[in-house]
Parts: sequence; structure tokens; C-alpha cells
Amino acid sequence: MAGPSGSQLHATQGPDLLDLLLDELADVFAAPVGLPPPRARDHFIHLLPGTPPVAVHPYRYPQLQKDELERQCRAMEEQGLIQHSSLAFSVSVLLVKKSDGTWRLYVDF
Repeated sequence: MAGPSGSQLHATQGPDLLDLLLDELADVFAAPVGLPPPRARDHFIHLLPGTPPVAVHPYRYPQLQKDELERQCRAMEEQGLIQHSSLAFSVSVLLVKKSDGTWRLYVDF
């Protein structure tokens, strides 16, 4: 992916530069579709054979946040960004309200 040359960057100012950069990097800002391709080294957690899952009670969310969490997970699953898992392990997530009133999902890894 080639970006604008140095001479173009100095010659272009203001909103024109932003438009140029957004056009050049459109693939970076595109909405993700599906899971990323397999890598040479995929992440996994090393467990000793027969290790039981850590017994942790799930956080209690207010009904509004629970509904939002389920909605976001369902949407990400439909887009192919996440996969359903029946493993006994879980991941902590946090919902934070943004200034526009929508919720942002943070995953704690």
C-alpha cells in the first residue's frame, strides 16, 4: 500500500490532505468482514492436561447493559468477527458509554 509521496504531502494542505489520506488508506478504515486470516503463529493458552476452568462468577450487569452486550455479540457473530464457543472459559468485558450515548465494548485479555 503506497501512501502519498512527500512532495504531495507538503503541497497539499487542510481538508484536501485529509481527503487524500482517507482515499489512500480506505482499506484500513473499511469495516472488518470475517475473522483475520490464519497466521504462522496463532495465539493459544497453554494448559496442563486436565486443568479445570477457573471458577469465577460472572459479573452482574444491569439489564440494559446485558441486552446491549448480547446485541453487540450477536452482531459480531453475524458479521463473522467472533465465533460461538462452548468452552467453559470466559473473557471479561466492559461496556463504557460513549459521548454520543452508544456503548463501546472493551475486552480484557
